[in-house]
Amino acid sequence: MEKSIFNPELLSGKVAFITGGSNGGMLQDIAKIFLLHSAKGVVLVARKKEKLQKVVDQLTPFAAKGSECIGLTADVRDTESVHEAVSQTLEKFGTIDILVNGAAGNFLCPADMLSLKGFKTVLDIDSGGTFNASKEVFSQAFKQQRSGVIINITANLHYGGTPMMIHAGSAKAAVDATTKHLAVEWGPYGVRVMGLCPGFIDGTEGMARLSDMDSIGDKKKAAQSREKGVKTDDAMTDLVPLGRLGSGEDIAKGALYLASDASSYLTGSILMVDGGATLTCPNFVMHSPKFVEMYAAPRKAKI
Repeated sequence: MEKSIFNPELLSGKVAFITGGSNGGMLQDIAKIFLLHSAKGVVLVARKKEKLQKVVDQLTPFAAKGSECIGLTADVRDTESVHEAVSQTLEKFGTIDILVNGAAGNFLCPADMLSLKGFKTVLDIDSGGTFNASKEVFSQAFKQQRSGVIINITANLHYGGTPMMIHAGSAKAAVDATTKHLAVEWGPYGVRVMGLCPGFIDGTEGMARLSDMDSIGDKKKAAQSREKGVKTDDAMTDLVPLGRLGSGEDIAKGALYLASDASSYLTGSILMVDGGATLTCPNFVMHSPKFVEMYAAPRKAKI
């Protein structure tokens, strides 16, 4: 990261609790920028201890003087484990000032191939996990402190009815509704609740999985897509009004703004960090020639 345009002590004394941090990507970039801007503590929460510790080790060198990054294992779907992780954070740091709800699940799958279990699993992680973590942090910290910031990582999948993502789109629609409801209910406690919606972010798990049509309905291939990454062509970049894909740093800067007092009169809003892509290609999978062929097949099939 180049020299920051933000005050390096912007988050001095603040503690951030971030869910879903074991896969790196945007959440790791958010944790990194919080540490670089003097957050007293950054707590990453995820299910897999070894993967989580690896990310913590990678982040530690970026911590400003007096800052610390730690990892805690918990499943956002499980109330008891989230309660324990919040309690441990408060025991160590004495406060939680920022909650980033980033835990999520997604894959490409046509609705008629998607099981109810698969549908519910994504809703449980995304929307259930967002509610679970928000309620625990509010109840144990924000309510007594009369202050706090919640940043819910969302998506634009439900804006245009993105095909093959009814599970993730439904989950993120629920997250957006949760953002607005909690902003109203918890505003009197001094708690601000916002959404952060990434666009096409280069090098992320989501781009790798969701840009590979060969992984449709196949969890194994979806995982392989993530491992091999995805090569984006000029055609995709040209769809973005600002003419480039986003970076993890772009998302991190948005999160830093929302977490800081610079956005002190902002709540219930969703910050789009997408280079304008939502305006030009809300159903981004429709721009894949392979998908268009699949999409039109039922219309052309002989009955």
